[in-house]
Amino acid sequence: ASEFMQESGASFLITGEVVGQRPMSQNKSALNAVDKLSGCKGLIVRPLSAKLLPATIPEEKGWIDRNQLLDISGRGRSRQMELAETFGIHDYPTPAGGCLLTEAKFAGRLRKLLEVKPDSGISEMNICRVGRHIYIGANNLLVVGRNHEENEYLQSLATASDYLFKVIDRPGPLGLLQDHNNVTTADLEFAAAIVARYSDAKNDATARVKVFHLDDAEENVLVINPLPAEKVPASV
Repeated sequence: ASEFMQESGASFLITGEVVGQRPMSQNKSALNAVDKLSGCKGLIVRPLSAKLLPATIPEEKGWIDRNQLLDISGRGRSRQMELAETFGIHDYPTPAGGCLLTEAKFAGRLRKLLEVKPDSGISEMNICRVGRHIYIGANNLLVVGRNHEENEYLQSLATASDYLFKVIDRPGPLGLLQDHNNVTTADLEFAAAIVARYSDAKNDATARVKVFHLDDAEENVLVINPLPAEKVPASV
């Protein structure tokens, strides 16, 4: 963040940290250490707890008004929720957990995604949150939803180049295949067989799976054999 601040010509940094919210990483000693080690000492503003901390350079120079900053501390979220209400912000996550990057499952998926596609955008990174992740063909990512909510979320993340899969006439998940490296017909058929494996057609001799792109009137119907459980590749 310090490097980006300098590259972009910004004057200081802002974080959402709260003194005492996390006993190991957000105590005053830890916050002071970050301030020193960041390479931009005195330029990190923590508006939610600023009045409990020494004045920063932006406050001393009058770039921002310290009187308008807050003195929130501790692990409770009531004052943050009151603040959100004041600003008319209602759609925010339930307070819980920490950074997704500290979660082994998410971090492993993101690491693999960045190996395959270093220029992944935010929607491609968000997809690491949900579903079963299976790489097929030349490292093309197939994500299979595990419930109705995940199916809807996957569809909301789909781009025009993504392939979507849905078993016809039988309940089942939505599959999303990202074209990272020249998806082939064999890849489409294999992905369809995996999606069918997780549908109510898994024990049928054949299944009909429609393959389509978002907002595309055309769709292709593949008649495939649902993949046996033992042949489904390991998920990431």
